[in-house]
Amino acid sequence: MSVETTAVDWRRDGYLVRQGLLQESEIAELRRRALDLARRFHGDDIINKPIPVDLLSEPMFRPLILDPRILGLARELIGPRLVYCGDSKITIMNIRGRFHKDSSPAGIWPSARGYDPFDPREGPYDVLRIMIYLQDHRQLAGNLRVRRGSHTGPVVHYVTWPRDVLFWMSGRLRSFPGLPRGKRINLNTAPGDVVAFNLRVSHGINAVRLRGLPDVCLDPKVERFVPPWFRAPEAAERIAVLITLGAPGVHLERYIQSRMERFSSNRRFQSAAFDSPEIRELAERAGLELRTDLIGQGAAT
Repeated sequence: MSVETTAVDWRRDGYLVRQGLLQESEIAELRRRALDLARRFHGDDIINKPIPVDLLSEPMFRPLILDPRILGLARELIGPRLVYCGDSKITIMNIRGRFHKDSSPAGIWPSARGYDPFDPREGPYDVLRIMIYLQDHRQLAGNLRVRRGSHTGPVVHYVTWPRDVLFWMSGRLRSFPGLPRGKRINLNTAPGDVVAFNLRVSHGINAVRLRGLPDVCLDPKVERFVPPWFRAPEAAERIAVLITLGAPGVHLERYIQSRMERFSSNRRFQSAAFDSPEIRELAERAGLELRTDLIGQGAAT
């Protein structure tokens, strides 16, 4: 796939799946390491338990953050300068996820500094998330799903629509909030496929899939009613690697602020150590800029 084709797909869809970027054997090794890391903190009780490390600080996963294939993909999509702020993790979860956007903090009345105004004058949104699933979602449900093209504007939620309309009328929100948009897509990734998505894209984790109909993407509000016999099988441990990268600018500044406000008690940031001279040197060699605003933001618990 040419760089030009990649850029067109990215601007139109807000996400991209780079097939076979990693080797299947690498995925198997990452899965083993993820389970070892989870058990280090939680023993055998690892499902839905937070793993309190960022991946650049963790020696087992540091090479993945600095991998030229991962950074190269991000540079194709958002430009040559990449910034890492500590927002990376391993998740082992069976919790269902509704469609949502990660460009703003959650809450009924989010604070101004971290709120995404969807202002077209600020240019293309250039913070993305890399997701690597460590099981075969061609065969197993629990995959990521997205709404294609949903990064182009804010979406009204039935709980918060009065707030969003008020924000638009007052100028805090610069694009009119509309109804959910974009076709729902199941991303049924193979081991080695790497997903990148714009943080404004509406997405949801851990999809329920219909047996024999892997491309039918259900609305999260109805998937709970699918009987067990009609559901596709799922992995016992659904493991994903998440890495957030951004280009320097207003979008990244706002995103970092939103993380500081939302995760004030997050042990992952409390224990982060990617500001060490050794890691700084490795990052510089890889052409990765570091922002340490989040280090120490969490309260040890």
